[in-house]
Amino acid sequence: MDRWDQGTLDNKPGYLMRDRSLSQTCWLYQGGSLAYSNWTGPVMNALFYREFESDERWATLPKWEATPEENSKTLRAALKHLGAWQVAFLPLDERTKKLILSYGNMSTPILRSGAREIVFEDVDKGYETTTKIVIPNKCKWAIVYTVAQSNELSRRTTTPLGVAGFARGYSDLIIMEGFTQQFLKGLGYQGLAGNTFNAMVTGFGVVSGLGESSRASFMLSPEYGATVRQSTVVFTDLPLEPTKPIDAGMFKFCQTCKKCAEACPSSSINKDSEPSWDCVTGPWNNPGIKGFKNNYSSCFKYWLQGDTFVLL
Repeated sequence: MDRWDQGTLDNKPGYLMRDRSLSQTCWLYQGGSLAYSNWTGPVMNALFYREFESDERWATLPKWEATPEENSKTLRAALKHLGAWQVAFLPLDERTKKLILSYGNMSTPILRSGAREIVFEDVDKGYETTTKIVIPNKCKWAIVYTVAQSNELSRRTTTPLGVAGFARGYSDLIIMEGFTQQFLKGLGYQGLAGNTFNAMVTGFGVVSGLGESSRASFMLSPEYGATVRQSTVVFTDLPLEPTKPIDAGMFKFCQTCKKCAEACPSSSINKDSEPSWDCVTGPWNNPGIKGFKNNYSSCFKYWLQGDTFVLL
């Protein structure tokens, strides 16, 4: 038995499973680009990955066990070290499950075409096929996080230079997604990636307390305003302590401040003074949400007029 294993068994600070998982997770991308399923997460291919080199090796290491409160502190600290700006948690119950799409699609090379049904099953691990995306019933918690994009580049949005701001944000989110999944794996748990392909990410961000809905219909953060690049969700079977929604007055402020709507070059942002439950702009908006419904068709058409393709 080597020094690291003995330190883990002795509960020695710096050698706990969460310490070892964080250490190995930070090596994840060192070995180059990864090809993997976004849903179930990456396979370690870094230069130094002694811990995770085989299932047999893993079986010799203890699974991380702690209270939901301690797990939440661990996740928040680890994810902020790995690049997240905000971190929150939600129970995955009958209420929050409504924020998961009925049909989705992960951005995997072999399955990019055609939506697949998202279902919960009584299985041990999540998986995906050509017809469905499966979440185990044991995954009862959602990790929600954001990354911040460049404020200066965001001010130049609709130009290619401005695109660099939020394009980097999207890339950072995917990197964070892999880090999160790998860290959970090292603890002995699973992480299933929920993003705009299969979840209402703004809803998860608002309900978890990372921010509030806005006139522009995406989430506003009290700390970073509109420069957070969407909320991203990872479903897990690691027990967590839920966070709560906030009321920072931003959604109320949006009712009178219409600067974003007045500045929108495609006039796609709703200028009504009151939010509505109705779908007032088109079939791309669903009923049942009280908010400002925007015209995403005109927004997307405006973006595609340029020489830079943008996937919003």
